[in-house]
Amino acid sequence: ALALARAAKAREPTAFVHWSREVYALAALGRVDELDRIINESYRLERQGAPELLSNTAAWVLSRHGFVEPAREFAQRAVAGYEQWPASAREVPGARNILRTGLMVLGDYEAVWQSYDEQARRQGAQGLGSRILGARYRILMGDTAGVLALVDSARTQTLTAFAGSDRGLTGLPRYYGAQILALLGRQAVAVAMLREALNGGWRLAADEPLTWYWAPIKDYPPFQELMRLKDGS
Repeated sequence: ALALARAAKAREPTAFVHWSREVYALAALGRVDELDRIINESYRLERQGAPELLSNTAAWVLSRHGFVEPAREFAQRAVAGYEQWPASAREVPGARNILRTGLMVLGDYEAVWQSYDEQARRQGAQGLGSRILGARYRILMGDTAGVLALVDSARTQTLTAFAGSDRGLTGLPRYYGAQILALLGRQAVAVAMLREALNGGWRLAADEPLTWYWAPIKDYPPFQELMRLKDGS
């Protein structure tokens, strides 16, 4: 993955996607010095907030692969940079995920939940996705009130019910619901709902088993089997 990203970047040196993929691969390998160099170089890109976006990717992937302290350092860098953006830039769809990822890596679950809760209230009837995502952090804080009702709601939704999406996939709402069930330790129903998500068009990331919300079920054989099927093995 690193070789492919670097080959593509050599052909298109200003294409941000190649920078992002290079950072992703380096973070998975824990090559912190190279990450720092590349992120410093990214200040010359025209992409708004490139250093913060890349720091965010580095923090997220480093944390998945067990590089805890470097992940925290890049998370702090991403959050500090984001907070210097003008208000208009911070309100661009998806921009707030930089803040949320950083706060998650830093362990400030309450602040992440508050961010999702605020977004859900602004979205009104289309805020179900934000409420479900925020509920994950409520669970980490020990608050499980009403979270199963959100899972039931996710079963009935298509992606068009989630703010900012015009696709009709049913997989994403069920993917969110499966995360809630996994965090509650409900292994069988979590895997069943994750299968529904895949059947509904959702696709899993290459390092999916390392994601924090699957941790309570990562040793559950049906979950492991589903991950093997995902990889085609």
